Amino acid sequence: MQSKSIPCQLLGYQGSTNYILLDERGRVFVSNNVVFSENIKNVDPTLDNLTHQMSDQRPSQRRRVVGGEDGDVENVIVLEPSPLPIASREANRSGETGRGETTPDEPPVGDTGWDPDQESTRSSIHVATDEREVSSEETEEHTESRLPERSTRGQLPSRYILASTNFAFLATVAEQLYLVARDIDQSEPRTFKEATQGVHGKLWWGGLKDEHGSLVENGVWTLVTLPPGRKALRGKWVFKLKRGENGQVLRYKARFVVRGFEQREGIDFNETFASVVKPMSYKMIFAIAAALDLELEQMDVKTAFLYGLVNEEIYVQQPEGFDDGSGRVCKLLKALYGLKQAPRVWYETLSTFLETLGFKPLLSDMGVFVKGHTFIAVYVDDLLIAGPSKDEIVAVKQDLCNKFKMTDLGPCKYYLGMSVRRDRATRSIFLSQMTYLEKVLRDFGMDQCAPNATPVSTSKFGEPGPDYKAADKLKEWYAKAIGSLMYLMLGTRPDIAFAVSLCSRNLANPTNEHQTAVKRIFRYLKGSQNLELVYNQS
Repeated sequence: MQSKSIPCQLLGYQGSTNYILLDERGRVFVSNNVVFSENIKNVDPTLDNLTHQMSDQRPSQRRRVVGGEDGDVENVIVLEPSPLPIASREANRSGETGRGETTPDEPPVGDTGWDPDQESTRSSIHVATDEREVSSEETEEHTESRLPERSTRGQLPSRYILASTNFAFLATVAEQLYLVARDIDQSEPRTFKEATQGVHGKLWWGGLKDEHGSLVENGVWTLVTLPPGRKALRGKWVFKLKRGENGQVLRYKARFVVRGFEQREGIDFNETFASVVKPMSYKMIFAIAAALDLELEQMDVKTAFLYGLVNEEIYVQQPEGFDDGSGRVCKLLKALYGLKQAPRVWYETLSTFLETLGFKPLLSDMGVFVKGHTFIAVYVDDLLIAGPSKDEIVAVKQDLCNKFKMTDLGPCKYYLGMSVRRDRATRSIFLSQMTYLEKVLRDFGMDQCAPNATPVSTSKFGEPGPDYKAADKLKEWYAKAIGSLMYLMLGTRPDIAFAVSLCSRNLANPTNEHQTAVKRIFRYLKGSQNLELVYNQS
């Protein structure tokens, strides 16, 4: 095996291409880059000690990369070990199957399910209470069954022996592997059907009902018959996983949006504007907060766009899943997400209220409001509040809560995709986009790449011929890559600014050489993903 490989035991399958593995340190993870060794004569004795290290509590998760050098991508979720009560050997013996027995209900090769309830009761894994109980004849007999491999000849997977002194270990593994399988690559659904009929359908339905209930409660529309000559705009459900600072799922959020691209200027809208604080502005607030040791708090406005009244006559089809079948349409009384004028209407409502509290917008950035030494950065419906004392912050929060429905997020820890960490003793603030960077590397298949020490080469780009025209697929890949890198550059990675600027000159007609240059930036980020942007009092 290659030097980058690690020895593991196979515990089961996850999906049709992934394997659930246990390594020497007791980590249970999933990988699709596995090489099976069928020449092992003895069960790894270290696994006997690992049976005492599995936790019966919900595991914390960290993403790691395990595999070879072929660039395959796999998401590895590590289960952190913690002590587990040890069952007696007598209990183990009472729960074990007979030596050399096998069960007839082994799952077929193509089985993609992982049911912990069935797995904890089905003895497809033979358990020996002591390695000495396994005779040499049995060892030879089960040589090929230690590490079963998916057969390319259509045969059923062989059974294997797992040495253990704790039968409860198997049930614990089954429970924790279920949590792993449930959360691996949990993505956001794109359609109503995908959300409601998927694995997490009940959770998404909760988000749908919350959003629809909020729309009805706030009197966003009234149901009317569509007037002759008018066209009702279509709507769409958008689904978003709200995650914490470590990427864990906190909330399944659904939002009903209008397909604003169907609006016609002069009929459905007149003016548009969105209040988005500039990256330089919010980073300046972080720098000031670090130097002056200001308090940093966050708030989120619930259904912010619903507070603005629309002046135009707009009709929208009833939301999918909540159509009463009457054939009527929704006549909007308040703004909805997706409307071209909705951000402008919300900003006017918020700014008018903040001005009554004594805050004034900056002329250089209309998304920042200032009152003395208190700052409010507005990113649509996300508010970052910085102030000299807790009392002043609490007073501002109370005023906002009296006017709008707010969510108090407490001290700022995660802002616009950035992890925010403070050291009050040294007056330092650390900003990191590691979670976003890891996602970008996975999306572009670069999370297994070899790191590079610099983001740009010293050699110049070659000039393509006059007849060269980049393929549409390459142009799309290149544009997405540059956009992702620019977000990192504007956020916490100014060190890639020159390299991104250089590569962005060729957006219209990139070559393979330009693509290689972009991948070099990814390789540099791979090797420096732990870097943070630091602000301190100096």
